[in-house]
Amino acid sequence: MKKGIIIFLPIFLYSCISNHSQLQKEIIPKVKVNEKIITAQEVRLMQSADTCYGAYIDSIQALIKLINIELESEIVRLYFNKTIKEDTLKQKSEWVDANTRAPNILNCVKAKYGKDTSAYLQWYIRPTVVNPVLHKLYNFSKEIHRPIYQRISGIRDSLDKGLKRLEQFAEYKKWDIPKGKGYEGLPFVQEVVIPLKEKETYKGIYEDDYWLSIPRKIKEDEEKWYLDGITLDKEPFEKWFSQQVKEKVKIEWLNEKDKELVRQRYPEWWEKMMP
Repeated sequence: MKKGIIIFLPIFLYSCISNHSQLQKEIIPKVKVNEKIITAQEVRLMQSADTCYGAYIDSIQALIKLINIELESEIVRLYFNKTIKEDTLKQKSEWVDANTRAPNILNCVKAKYGKDTSAYLQWYIRPTVVNPVLHKLYNFSKEIHRPIYQRISGIRDSLDKGLKRLEQFAEYKKWDIPKGKGYEGLPFVQEVVIPLKEKETYKGIYEDDYWLSIPRKIKEDEEKWYLDGITLDKEPFEKWFSQQVKEKVKIEWLNEKDKELVRQRYPEWWEKMMP
């Protein structure tokens, strides 16, 4: 009986040591984004989930994807003072379940994450919530785009008072929009271009994600709508986002090899995101 115990004990201990070593390997910290530590296990899960799309990404590509998700979340939280709560992620997950057009891919991704529901919500569902929230908050921020809001408001005021004509402003331009090719469905075409009569100027200021405009319909024919007026482009998101990351987020590399590989393989990303 004692011999059996002696034989069994080393096997049991080896099993415990092996499992513990594997666990340690999985939770090895890779990088710290403010207070969030991204681990080797999360990198592995991201790699595995991407295979469901018929793609293979290596550990560095997966790491960059995870960092970018965290960066977007941090800017939403720190600049716009908005936190994406777990209940929101669960609701989005339920919506994805009900509306996905690729159930096989979704089931594959879920299988990769297995019982780790928290990781699935954080790394698969969260970017589908955070990214559009971030861009909407940015695109329609009166604070970020204050200079062009003030400028076009001044132009609108001058036009309403008859102080200047459209053609007299430096921001004046002409452009046309082809009929067909899906352009008819654009909100700008539906809400502004089609309702306007020839030679009529839009009464307010039209705004979409990327620009502000005071358009006028010159004419239209079977092929195109011809417009002129004032257009002001909003500041590019990438430039603003890079600046905010450098000011508000600390990226701390916990593995020197990863740090050097990212620096070498993604020099543009490094320049934009690292101070």
